[in-house]
This record gives sequence, C-alpha cells and structure tokens, in this order.
Amino acid sequence: MNSRAFSRLAGVGLCLVLASCGKTAVPSSHTAGMPWAKDYTERHLRIPTPDGTRLSSSVFMPDAKKFPGKRPVVILGSSWALNEWEYDGQARQFAAAGYVVLNYAPRGFGLSGGRVGVASATDIHDITDLIDWLGANTNADTNRVAMAGVSYGAGLGLLAAAHDERIKTVVALSGWGDLNQSLAPNDSPRQVWISLLIGTGAIFGRLDPDLYKRVDDLFNHHNVEDLRAWARARSPLNYVDRLNARQVPIFVGNSYQDNLFPPSQMREFYDKLTGPKMFYLDRGIHAMTAVPGLFGMPSEVWFDAHAWIDHWLLGTDTDIVRRPPVSFGTDRGREYYNEIPQPSSAESAVFKLTALNKLVQKESASNESTLSNIVIRLIGNIDSSATSGIPLLSDTSDAFLGLPVLQDMKRINKTYAAVYLSQSVGTLTSLRGSPRVTIHLQPHQGPIQLNAYLYDVDDKNIGKLITHGTFTRYEASTVASIVPLELLMAAYDVPAGHRIAVAIDTRDPLYVNPATAAYQLEIDHSAHSETTVALPIVPI
Repeated sequence: MNSRAFSRLAGVGLCLVLASCGKTAVPSSHTAGMPWAKDYTERHLRIPTPDGTRLSSSVFMPDAKKFPGKRPVVILGSSWALNEWEYDGQARQFAAAGYVVLNYAPRGFGLSGGRVGVASATDIHDITDLIDWLGANTNADTNRVAMAGVSYGAGLGLLAAAHDERIKTVVALSGWGDLNQSLAPNDSPRQVWISLLIGTGAIFGRLDPDLYKRVDDLFNHHNVEDLRAWARARSPLNYVDRLNARQVPIFVGNSYQDNLFPPSQMREFYDKLTGPKMFYLDRGIHAMTAVPGLFGMPSEVWFDAHAWIDHWLLGTDTDIVRRPPVSFGTDRGREYYNEIPQPSSAESAVFKLTALNKLVQKESASNESTLSNIVIRLIGNIDSSATSGIPLLSDTSDAFLGLPVLQDMKRINKTYAAVYLSQSVGTLTSLRGSPRVTIHLQPHQGPIQLNAYLYDVDDKNIGKLITHGTFTRYEASTVASIVPLELLMAAYDVPAGHRIAVAIDTRDPLYVNPATAAYQLEIDHSAHSETTVALPIVPI
C-alpha cells in the first residue's frame, strides 16, 4: 500500500484522538472571566490575498467604548486539518480583554482556498497579508501583533515572526522548532504520525500533490538532501538569528508523550533564543495540554499564554516574566528551572549497566596486534518485544488514564535485543530532561536501526517505560563507532529501591525500518566501552 492509500485510512485514527482530547479538562487554579457577549463583536468572512486566494477567517472586535483607539492584535492560525472556528473560545477571551483577534484557516484547510504547502513561503506571506488587511479594515494597531497557535498554527506563528517585524511576540503550543528532527529523528522517519498527517490532510484539506512524493521519498530514503533543505526552510530553527536580532519574546509549550512534535526537537531552537523566552513542558499526547482551553475549560497553559501576551503587548505587570523560564509538569506539581537540566557527567548520574545477554569474546586483527573485544551479538530487524507501545493507543492511555507501557523484562528476547540493568537506586531519583544512552557499535553491514528504551524496574522485574529514543544509519560501517543517543524528554521519579534498565533493539512500530532482511549487529561491552546511561537528575 502506498503512502497516499495508507494515509487516508490512518487519518481516521487521529480524528478519534482529537475527539477524545476535547472531552478532557486540565485542572487549573486559574479561570479567566467570560463576559464575552457585551465586550466584543464578531464576523466571519473570507479575506482575499494578492494572488486571489481567499482565507476563511473570523474577526473579533473589542467593544469600542470600553477599549477606544488602536488596539493590539492576536492572530491564531488553525491546527492541521482544522478550521478558523478552532480558536473561537480563546478569541472571545482575548477580544473581551481589548484585543482585535483574527482566527484563520491556512490555505488548503477549512473554507480557505489554495493548497496545503506545509508552512511554505506563500503561507507566511498570507500572514503578512492578513496583518495588512486588519490595518486597512479595523482599528488594529498593526505594530503590536502577537501570533498564537497549536501544532500547525504554532509553527506558522514562529516562522511568521521571523519574517514580519510587526509581530512582537509568539505563543507556540505543540509546535516544531526543527522540522527535520520532527519528521525523522536521527534519520528515523515517524511512520505512524506522518501517515496520520497526510491522511487527515487528504480528508479535511487539499494537499499539494508534491507532499505525497516527499513522504514516499522520506520513507524510502530518497532525495535526502532535497528533503532536508525543504524541511530546513520550514524550520523556525533556521531563522533563529532573525528572531534574536529583534529579541522577540517566545513562549513554547510541548508535551512528553507527543510522538509528533516532542519537546526534544524544540530544544535546540529554544536554547539558541537570546530574547525573553519560556519553555512549558507537560504530560500529554500531541496538543492535549492546549485542547481543553479551546473549549472554554480551565487551562493552565492558556492562562500563561494570556499573561505572556498581556505583558509584551499591553505592558501588564504579570508574574510570568519573573518565574524561571523552564517548567516541567510533574506528579508533584509544576517545577521551575532556569534552564533545561542536562544529563550529568557525575558518577552518581552515569550508570554503568550490567548486561543480561550472553557475552561473546571476539578476536579482531589490527596492523600491529590482536585486539580482543567482548561483544553482545544480536540479530537485527526482528521484534524483541521491547517497544514504545501500540502507536497512539499506548500514548493516549498513559496520558489520559495513567496506564504506562509495562514490560516483563524476562520476556524481552535477548537474541534480538541487548538488555541492561543497573543496581537499585538508593533514594528517590528525579529525572527532568533527556536521558542519554551511549552505545559502542562494532562494524556492521547495510542499514541498521537502534531503538533504546529506558525503564523503571520494580522488585517483580516489571519495567515501566520512562522514555525512548531512535537512531538509523543507512550506510555500512567498516569501523567501530559510538552512538550517543538522546532519548525523548521526560519528567519521572524513580522510587528508591527500583532499578534502571535499558533495552536496545532494532525495530519499533513508530518508525520506518530501513532494513529489508535480518542482519547481525554487535554491541561492544569491553572494559571502558560498555553501554551507559546518563540521567538528567535534579535535586528533590
């Protein structure tokens, strides 16, 4: 089945996930007032662009008597496959607070004309045209514009701010910073999520036919440099210098269980920002944190988004800019840090792991001497039972029901996976950030994929999946190599007395597998070349 046919079927799955999101409220101590009916007016229209394409939009105008004169602007671009009505609840709150608000469906979605180009240059020009239209047709102060959005709308907002100096701040929720790492982390294409995007786009939008070819190229590792250039042009990371030149205040929010735009792919973009910035991390699948606020339910992240925009456009004195900029949602509440915690090189944070596999002594000749290596020998491209879970279902169950992926560590087939176990941790160990697994590979033939799973193992030898990471190499390697594999960000507390486990295998249902047949893989376990895991441990 080609990508077009599979994607249309897969699209139904994402619709079910989005529907379930809308029924779940996120508890919050912040509830915005809702005197909408007296404080704003709204109208729905299709705004023309210079090339004749009309963008379906909703414009919300604050009460002119209560808010006279030129008013600041909030523009909200809809998420992938949705339309301009997505943000009506938020638009009413912003309008009631004195903002001119414009919600719109990017071209190709909803009732907007044109085709979906995935944050193309035309999509960014459309935002500039919308700002121009507001200046000509409303009492908008087009020199005070904020972009805000979820998912596709988040990425569009960041890109637009890099191209239009009238945009003074951005709130980007569940968006992307590096599209290359989003679509194919470490060259491992996200098979399930990309298929869902193309599927929902085909059902609810009008995709540029070029996208189908690009997906096929991505899945088959064709035209690699062209694909990377295409994604780079659509990555906010590529324009971070423009944002820094103007010191644009940026608020980003991403969720740990988001296997489309996880926080890890946003990290480099966030780290390179030099202006005012915040990184809001929370539990949940893609867009879960933001969705309740779209339905008018209490939402901590939207409360912070309003405070952020109020500060930078209205000059309101809010606590948000006095907090440490990085925050993690945890079982103990929200925690704040000045920067994203890094995996430590301290001995207490680097675990040398005991291999549970059979160790093989391998003799290899060099020019000068005979070297002896201790290796773990695996058969690749066969499932070991170690897994990130059932795509979509496992993430949703964990986020909504608190049902994580569990693994009986004895059932992982060690013919197909390397399994390692640490000593028990002496005290509660809090992880905040991206763990790093370092793997020493022997030379290998053909393409390989490594998937590393980090577990919290209890006294019954049941592992609870904390996070995972992936790495693909398409070329053979004639020399030994080191793979420092960053796992997806997590906020997790390992109880005292539990152990850390790492499983490394060669296929996972989330990702395109590059191999077409089984192959042999050897992981070094010689002295000073053992697999290790470094954890971003924070004080309790």
